[in-house]
Amino acid sequence: DQGDGLITVIPAADSSVEPPGGVFVHLFEWPWADIEKECTYLAAKGYTAVQVSPPNEHLVPTADMGGPANDFPWWVRYQPVTHDTAAFTSRSGTWSQFQSMVNTCNSLGVDIYVDAVINHMADIEVGTPPTGTSGTEYQSTPASSRFYGAQYQADDFHDDCSISNYADRQQVQRCKLSGLPDLNTGKSDVQTEIRNYLQALINAGVKGFRIDGAKHMAANEIAAILDGLTGDFYVFQEVIDQSSSERVRDWEYTPTGDVTEFAYAFALGDAFDDACSGSLSDLESRFDDPDMLPSRFAQVFTDNHDNQRGHGVGAGCVVDHRDGQEHVLANIFALAYPYGHPSVMSSYYWQSDPTDNTGDSMGPPSSNDGGTTWGVGLGADTRPVYGAGQVAGDLPTNCSTTYENGKWVCEHRTTAIANMVKFREITAGQPVVDWQNIGGATTDHIAFGLGDKGFVAINRTAGSAVTTYQTGLPAGSYCDVVHYDYNSSTGTCLLPSTATRAPEADLIVVDASGQIVNQPLGSMDAIAIYSGAGPLAVTLAGFSAEQVNDLVRVTWETVSELDNAGFNLYRGTSASGPDMQLNQALIPSQSPGSAGGFVYTWDDQRDLVAGMDYFYWLEDVDVSGATTLHGPVSASYSVPTAVTLSHMSTGSTADEPMLSWLLVVAGVGV
Repeated sequence: DQGDGLITVIPAADSSVEPPGGVFVHLFEWPWADIEKECTYLAAKGYTAVQVSPPNEHLVPTADMGGPANDFPWWVRYQPVTHDTAAFTSRSGTWSQFQSMVNTCNSLGVDIYVDAVINHMADIEVGTPPTGTSGTEYQSTPASSRFYGAQYQADDFHDDCSISNYADRQQVQRCKLSGLPDLNTGKSDVQTEIRNYLQALINAGVKGFRIDGAKHMAANEIAAILDGLTGDFYVFQEVIDQSSSERVRDWEYTPTGDVTEFAYAFALGDAFDDACSGSLSDLESRFDDPDMLPSRFAQVFTDNHDNQRGHGVGAGCVVDHRDGQEHVLANIFALAYPYGHPSVMSSYYWQSDPTDNTGDSMGPPSSNDGGTTWGVGLGADTRPVYGAGQVAGDLPTNCSTTYENGKWVCEHRTTAIANMVKFREITAGQPVVDWQNIGGATTDHIAFGLGDKGFVAINRTAGSAVTTYQTGLPAGSYCDVVHYDYNSSTGTCLLPSTATRAPEADLIVVDASGQIVNQPLGSMDAIAIYSGAGPLAVTLAGFSAEQVNDLVRVTWETVSELDNAGFNLYRGTSASGPDMQLNQALIPSQSPGSAGGFVYTWDDQRDLVAGMDYFYWLEDVDVSGATTLHGPVSASYSVPTAVTLSHMSTGSTADEPMLSWLLVVAGVGV
C-alpha cells in the first residue's frame, strides 16, 4: 500500500513468459518494405527480433503541428485513430506490406515486436472532418462527443483531467498524458477491443509487444488485456521509474512481463558520456543496486527513441549516436555485460549536437519536392532506407556513418555493435569473471570475462595503453570482433564486409595461463573475443577426388595452416561414413603456423573395384590434438585404360612443382 489505497501483489512464483534471449533491434520509423529486406542482414548477424513502430492507423502528419519544429513529427505514430487491423495504413506502409514483412522475417528466424499504443488515442484533429491515415473519422473534443470510428465512444475514456503530480497514482493512471484522451483500460469492452487488436497481430505472426505508456495503466488492467490471448509472445512494458517518490513503480509490472529499465540507460550514460561525472569502474557493482530491477525482468538499452531526444530523462545522462565513439563503447559494454534483455537503437539523423535537442519532434527522412531534396520533417512520406533496385542483404544506400540530414544512422550495422550480438549469444549464461580496473580503483579502462566463453576490454581514456589482461579463455588465437568480422564457416577473421583476411598481427593471442600479454589498446577503443572465434587449424580452398588412370587422386588446397599439425585421409563406399584410414602416419603440415597455403595430393590405388563410387574425408589435426573433419568428396572408379605408378605429392604452392613422396600401398613401398 503506497498511501493511495491500491495494493499491488507480486506472486511468489514467476508467472511471466521467460525473455527469449539474444538481442533485438528497434528500427525506428523504418518502412515495412525496408525491414523485410533488412531481416536478411539481421538474421546473418544473429539479431533475434525487430521492434517496429506502431502499425495502427494514426494521426495524419502535417507541417507545423503545434510549432515550426513539429513538421510531420514522428510522434503521430503514438496518436492512434483505431486499433482495427482492417484500417491499417500507417506511415510505414499497408497491411499487406506489414504481413509480407512479418512472413519474411519469421522465415529467416527474426521475430517482429510491435510497439502497442493502447493507453490513449489521438488528441490533434486533422482534416474536416478529422480522419486518420486509413480514412477513419474521429473526434477528440469535446469529451462528451468523442469517438474514434465505430470502435471507441465517449464513455470508453477516463475523465478529462491532466497529470500534474506523479506522486498521485490516480492522476498518473486515470488522467490524460500530454493531453491525449485516456482510454479506460479497466472497462471490459475496451479491453476486448485492445485484446482483439493484439490477437490479430499474433495471428499475423507477430511474436512480441512493447506496451507503450504502461505506467499510465494499472498493472492488473494490462494483465486482464493480455489474459486470453493465444500463441507464444514476448511482452516488455514501458515504465519510466526515476524516483522512489513516484507512486507507480516498475516492479509492479513484472508479473506481466519484462519492464524497460531506464536506470540502466542512465548508468551507462553517466559512465560513458564524457560530459557526465561517472567512471567505467562504477559499473562493476552498479547493477546490484536495489534501485535496479532483477536482471530477469529488465529490458535494457543505451538509448531509445524517447530518451535520446531528452524525453523522460530528468537529470539523467544519456549517450546516443550523436556521441560517436562513446555510444559505440557503451553498446559494446551493454552487449557484453550479462544484465537484462538488450536492444539496440537504430535511428535517423535529426540533430548533430548531443547537447542540443532542438527539432526533437522532426519526423523521419522525407521530401517535399518529389525526392529532389531530403531531410527530416519535410513531408508525410518516409524516405526508403534501401535505394531503388537494392535487394535484401545489400548495404542500404540511405544509411550513413556520419551526420547527414535526410539519412538513417543504422547504428545496428556498426561493425562493433553488430558483431557483439554474436558475442552475447556465445556468452549467454556465463558469469562475470576477472573484472579488472586498469590504472586504479576509479578508472575509465576496464576489462572483464564471461566465464570461459568471452572477454572484453574497454579504454575510454584519452590515452592509449599496453596492458596484460587476465581471461578465462583457453590458449589460442582469437578474432577481435570489435574491429573485424569472424566467418565461422571458414574460420577466418576478415576486414569488415570483405573477404580480405585481417592482419595476422591483429589476432588476439591468449597464452597457456589465460593471459593476453602486452596488448595495445588505443584511446576510446575496445577489444572483444569469444570462444570459437579463432582461426581454424586449416582453412581449405578446395577438396576433390577424381579417377586418374588406375587410381583415384585426392587433392586438397589450403589457404592457411595456423596451428595445423597435419592430416588424416579416410575412404568409404558410401556417404554415411568412412570404412578405412588411408594413411598410416599423420600427413605432416608443410608449414605449421603459416598464413600461407599449400596443395596436397594423395593417389589412392588401394583395393579399388571397378564400378564402385568411393567417398573421401579429410581430417585436419591441430597442434593441441583437436580435429576437424571435411567432406565427403567422391569419385566413380571404372576399368582403367592405363596404369601409372602410385605416388603422393605435397607441400607445393600454385607456383611450385609437386614434391614426390613415398606412398605405402597394402604395406608395400612403391
